[in-house]
Amino acid sequence: MYRSVFAACLVFLSSFAAANATTFPQLALGGGYECVVVLSNKTAETWKGAVESYQGNHEQWNIDWFAVGQSFSKIPALNVTLGPYASMKITLKGDSQPRAGYFEIDSASGSSDLDLAVSFFYNFYQNGVLKDSTGIPKASWDRDFMLPVEKTKTVDTGLAWAPLFARDAFDITFKLYDDQGNLVATATETYKGHTAKFFTQLFDTTIPNGFVGLLHIEFAQSMFLTALRLETVPGGFQLTGIPPDSMVP
Repeated sequence: MYRSVFAACLVFLSSFAAANATTFPQLALGGGYECVVVLSNKTAETWKGAVESYQGNHEQWNIDWFAVGQSFSKIPALNVTLGPYASMKITLKGDSQPRAGYFEIDSASGSSDLDLAVSFFYNFYQNGVLKDSTGIPKASWDRDFMLPVEKTKTVDTGLAWAPLFARDAFDITFKLYDDQGNLVATATETYKGHTAKFFTQLFDTTIPNGFVGLLHIEFAQSMFLTALRLETVPGGFQLTGIPPDSMVP
C-alpha cells in the first residue's frame, strides 16, 4: 500500500514540476550560431535558480556563458540570482561546429519559474555579419500536439522535442493531413532524446512542393515541443518560431 501511495506521489510531483518548468526545446550554438537569453523577475521577491544546457537524453552540455561582464567557459549551467524586478542578459556560445540541444530554467527552492519573464532567441552570424535572429517561445508540456506545416521550393517546417528529464525509449507517432483533411502519411519512430527535424524528413513518402497541411504528433510520454518555419531567401534564410497547439483533453 505504502509503495503504491509513494509511486502516485512521485507521478503527481513530476507532473507538477513539468507544468511549471521553463524549457526551450531547440538551442543552436557554434558555427555562427549564438543564443541570447534575457531573464526578468516579475515579483517583489528575490528569484534564485539556474539556467542549464542539455543535449540528447537530458545529458549536460558544456558551453561558454557570458553574463554581467564575466565569462564562464565549458560548463553546463549557470547559477542566477535576480533581485526584485531585476533583469539579466546571458549570452551562450559554442565553437566552430554547429550543434543543437535544448535549454532549461530550473528554479531553486522558494522560487518559481512562473515569477520570470523570459526572452529567448538565437542569432546566426556569417563573416561577423548578423544574417538571422530567431525567437523561440516557451514550450508546452504534453503528449499530443498539432501544428500547421508547409512545403515549397523555399519553405519547410521543422520541429524539435526535448524531455524534462532522462527517458527510456518509447514510440512517437506522426500523422499528416492535406489541406482537404485527408490522411496522406503516417510514421512512427523511437524516442532517443532531443531531436530536431523537418516534417518532410519524418515520412517515407515524398512531400510535394506546394503542400499545406496539418501534422499530428503523439508521444507515448509527455514531452516539450516547438516548431520552426524555414524560408530560404537570396543569400540566406529566415527562421520563425511557431508554438504548436497542445491537445488538452
